[in-house]
Amino acid sequence: MSNLRYNIGHHDLAHIHTQLLYVTVAKYEKDWDSIPHTHSFAELFYITDGTGYFQVENQPVPVKRDDIVIINPKMLHTEHSTSAKPMEYIVLGASGLSFGFGEGAYTGCSAYGFSGHKDEIATYLNILTREITKDRQDSEIICNNVFEALLLVLARHTSYSLHEAEAVEASRECGIAKRFIDEHFKENISLDGLADYTHINKYYLAHSYSKAFGISPINYLLKKRLEESRVLLATTDYSVTQIATIVGFSSPSYFSQIFSKFFRLSPSRYRKQRMGAGVDQGGVR
Repeated sequence: MSNLRYNIGHHDLAHIHTQLLYVTVAKYEKDWDSIPHTHSFAELFYITDGTGYFQVENQPVPVKRDDIVIINPKMLHTEHSTSAKPMEYIVLGASGLSFGFGEGAYTGCSAYGFSGHKDEIATYLNILTREITKDRQDSEIICNNVFEALLLVLARHTSYSLHEAEAVEASRECGIAKRFIDEHFKENISLDGLADYTHINKYYLAHSYSKAFGISPINYLLKKRLEESRVLLATTDYSVTQIATIVGFSSPSYFSQIFSKFFRLSPSRYRKQRMGAGVDQGGVR
């Protein structure tokens, strides 16, 4: 009998206390717009299909299938997609770490091509998406460990370095609330309803959600509805009243009021501008 033993070394990640906050799978059939935002944590986007670009502060970052985009905490950013090849991606949010991209490189974000390693990366992402959607026993522990392994695998093929950042705790309940909003934002959702769904006090939920994600749950809900409304305004002939109902607003007047407040344009004016442009343009998130 013969044995081969391989010794395991240590990596600097052991000194970084990171926590995976959420896993989101986004798929858009049409061109879409989104609203500028920041997070107090880092995000990693894996482009599973399509083309487009990210706008991080004033830095455009073009992306295509099998690219990974890393965005550091507190960077204003948005995604832009094309209608010819709409982007699809998996995004991972993680607190407690930031990334260095090498001397002289832009510090806010970076993109890397992984077409040569897509099967390897897919192994980790498939585990993450399966665990997070099944919500089985110890899924949170498994996801955090798989995420740390993914970080190390990515580091093999890139020039980034990992640094400890101020950790932002996001409870399991906050993650559940965010996923519920992502999947049901067109429905009648209230803070009371989210609190009932997550089985925690609504004031605690609002506070912890805002601390973790940099936006209150209700404002995040509004953001999701407004993103969808801009898609419908630009790509359909539904009336403003119909769109307000479709995306979940209680009345057309409230929809118009909120839309105008966020974008400084009425829904009708926004539609005229987009239709008049005659081209597909990504919006700013």
